Order: sequence, then structure tokens, then C-alpha cells
Amino acid sequence: MGSRDSSQVVPPCEIETVKKVPCPKRRTDAGTLDWKVLKEAARTVLRVEHYAYRTEKLYLYWIRRFLSYHYFCKPSSMTAADVHQFLSYLAVNENVTAETQNQALNAIVFLFRNGRVTIQVQRSAA
Repeated sequence: MGSRDSSQVVPPCEIETVKKVPCPKRRTDAGTLDWKVLKEAARTVLRVEHYAYRTEKLYLYWIRRFLSYHYFCKPSSMTAADVHQFLSYLAVNENVTAETQNQALNAIVFLFRNGRVTIQVQRSAA
């Protein structure tokens, strides 16, 4: 049991800080998305598949956050790198927990998995 040597303590200025995740640049080639149409279509799919009301609210919240982070680009123009960047942004810049990241990821997976269903609902409503 010895006392700590002051030479072993790392000064605060030498501790490596975590770099913030930069926000994405606005894409000009991706086109924009009508959020109201997508929200209503996603809500319809969530209700048809009997998701809980709280899950519906949560998924719509995270889908909107994801899309607004990427300037409401169409999901068809996004890649896995865009999802990874958003989740990294949440973890590093927003300091969210792993559980919150999982909720966001599940909402994004719902968006991409049910994208065809959502598009069909949009077309039939027009």
C-alpha cells in the first residue's frame, strides 16, 4: 500500500477529449421530403400493425429527429453510413444512453423496413 507518485497522475490538459461528430452537409441531389405525408403514412402503418400508442409517438419522434438531422432528405437516398453518423451524433454530442440509441435505431429500422409499405399508403391516398 503505497502512496501515489505525483509523476503518475495525468494532468487534465493531457487527457484526450472526445471529438464532436460534425453535422452533415445539406445534399442538393437527394430531394426533400414532405414530413406531413410521411408522418401520416407511418402512423397508419403503426396502427395497422397494432403498435402501442407510446411506441407510435416515440417512433415518429425519432424518425423526425433522424430526418431533420439529414435536412429531410428522402430515406431512399440514405445509406447505412447516414444512420451510423446520426447514432454517433446522439452518443457523442447529445450524450444519450445506449437504451436511447436503441430506441432511435429501432425507429429508423422501422422507417427503412416499412418504407415500401409507407410509399404504397401514400400512393393509395392520392
